[in-house]
Amino acid sequence: MAGRGEPSGNRDVPPVILCIAGTASHFRPVPAYGLSCHWQTILMETDMNTETITTEVLATIRAMNKAWTTGWHEAEFRKYIHEDAVAIVPSAPGRLEGRDAYVAGWRGFAQAATIHSWQESDHKVELFAGGQCSVVTYFFTIDCTVGGVRQIMRGRDMFFLVKEEHAWQVAADQYSPEPLVS
Repeated sequence: MAGRGEPSGNRDVPPVILCIAGTASHFRPVPAYGLSCHWQTILMETDMNTETITTEVLATIRAMNKAWTTGWHEAEFRKYIHEDAVAIVPSAPGRLEGRDAYVAGWRGFAQAATIHSWQESDHKVELFAGGQCSVVTYFFTIDCTVGGVRQIMRGRDMFFLVKEEHAWQVAADQYSPEPLVS
């Protein structure tokens, strides 16, 4: 048997509680086996106010979207995008990797389109890692003219955000058109 403070690797030994994980409404301890201090339970309390964090996350998403839907405001848009961001979009093969590629993708659309309106609805925010990470989903409707053709597109967005240096940033994004209902 390993001594105090040494990894045991034994699942019969009570686990150390490594972190608190969950959603805005439910937190649970996540066990980590074989770590030092294996007889102790470390409870990491969170004093986060989930309503406040949810409000911050939604404000970030709305401000980021405003930076490209009300004209192209690149400096403003860029500050919401993590340097290692990844996006999967239906209009490009593979994925956009890194802040520069991510910003270039949205720049191309924002400069090619005249956006008449942008609406978001049915937001859902889930918090993870003690309120330092978030997944946001919502539906959108965009009325725009591209290539001289006015169109209304409906879709859904899913973002993964991380909080670094007291600011929320988009680390991953996937959007898709809303499937047609037959």
